Amino acid sequence: MSTVTQLKFKNGHIYPVISIIADEGRPNIQGQYRKCIDVQFPLDQFDAVKTDALIDGNLDNVTITEDGTDVKTGKPYHKEWIYNHFNIIQHIGIDSYTIGAETDTSPEVTENRTSLLLAQLTYLEVQQAEQAAKIAEQAQAIAELSVFVAGGAK
Repeated sequence: MSTVTQLKFKNGHIYPVISIIADEGRPNIQGQYRKCIDVQFPLDQFDAVKTDALIDGNLDNVTITEDGTDVKTGKPYHKEWIYNHFNIIQHIGIDSYTIGAETDTSPEVTENRTSLLLAQLTYLEVQQAEQAAKIAEQAQAIAELSVFVAGGAK
């Protein structure tokens, strides 16, 4: 049975995933204990993944998909996991991962991979961002109204 796992950014760009480690403990990041996901991609995906991760709002929701064939039934399946507000990039880089343990006859086998470690915003941080966006929208509406009123007073 083979499975295909991918990560889809909010803008629709999709990348193949080698491995995902989700929520191992809750590390203290920026003074808060947060949920995290560590997504590993093929090495050649570094520039593209980094570019998409740095686009403003592109991490508001990311989707992990898995497509495969059920071993027992032989039927294909599709699964999705949506991760909302994992907007804190804790790490993006190229890291070495052990893919084969050391034995009596061979050394440990490692592979370089693109690694993206994301941490989730807290509920309060999400609420504050939404409130700031509403305030900015209202300020823009007031500015447009004042231009209209000033133009009509001539």
